[in-house]
Amino acid sequence: MKPDNLCKIKNIFKKIYKFENNLQKKFNLSINEILTICSLSNLKMSSTELATEIGVSPSRMSRILKKLESKNYIKRTLSKNDKRKMMFNLTEKGKEKVRTVHDTDINIPKINTKK
Repeated sequence: MKPDNLCKIKNIFKKIYKFENNLQKKFNLSINEILTICSLSNLKMSSTELATEIGVSPSRMSRILKKLESKNYIKRTLSKNDKRKMMFNLTEKGKEKVRTVHDTDINIPKINTKK
């Protein structure tokens, strides 16, 4: 890998970090929490399905789900098909938060790898 490519990656990470900080300030949620509640819009999903959907490890997803539960945005129920499996869906408060996120104009930074 060319050294210049590492600098390009560094610039991408800096923009993502700044974007995530702005989301945290605006919505009081991390980017992974926002991606999770958006994934649950009108759906019930298992933690494994959610981890795959947003691209995080199962252990990271477990921590995200605990935080969202503590904020009362999601609830867990037993799967009707497999009583060993937990399913997650949005509470009314969670649905309202998703609407707020969807209705807010979010400035997504352009990623320029030429710098």
